[in-house]
Amino acid sequence: MTPLVVGLVLLAALMHAVWNALVKVSGDRLAVMVGMSAVGGVAGLAVLPFVVSPAVASWPFLALTTAIHVGYYLFLLRAYAAGDLSQVYPVARGGSPLILALISGPVVGEALSVTQAMGVGLISLGIISLSLGRGSRLALLYALCTACFIAAYSATDALGVRRSGSPLGYIGWLFFLDGAMMLAFGFWRRGRTLFSPSRIDWRQWIGAGVLALCA
Repeated sequence: MTPLVVGLVLLAALMHAVWNALVKVSGDRLAVMVGMSAVGGVAGLAVLPFVVSPAVASWPFLALTTAIHVGYYLFLLRAYAAGDLSQVYPVARGGSPLILALISGPVVGEALSVTQAMGVGLISLGIISLSLGRGSRLALLYALCTACFIAAYSATDALGVRRSGSPLGYIGWLFFLDGAMMLAFGFWRRGRTLFSPSRIDWRQWIGAGVLALCA
């Protein structure tokens, strides 16, 4: 990879860690997560008129990844409710590449070489080791489940975007559907109280949403 690619990946990782921290420290994590998704949904809707619609073959993957994303958000919220950011985040993010490496061959058709597999394994285990032997076992379980969801939507999106014929169209619809689904879930759980003045912190909503979108 070129230095530019490495720099972009590290910048994306930094932005991802920051929005996770914003969700963790917020007074109402569900409200912030829904608001963050809504920001992405508005952005996705805004770009749809300017991009080519994804091919029909990719729509089943869009539907599946939207459902998987909801599961990812819910388990991440449960993990943050049960444990610290320093315990949950390394397991969720460090475990997902390891799981994805194991399933990428049979699912995506991309088998890693021995050297590549060892690299992924060492890096992932190194990240996970930052949180071992500390915190709640329940938080660790939720974090591992979150890692499975991350690996699942990563593989689904890899298959979907390659069938879309329009990566930007796929991404636009993904953000829109993700935001709509989380809004529907938030209303189902909280009703109108989701947007009560005591629950809304627009700075956290917009900040987390912009960081997640850019990452």
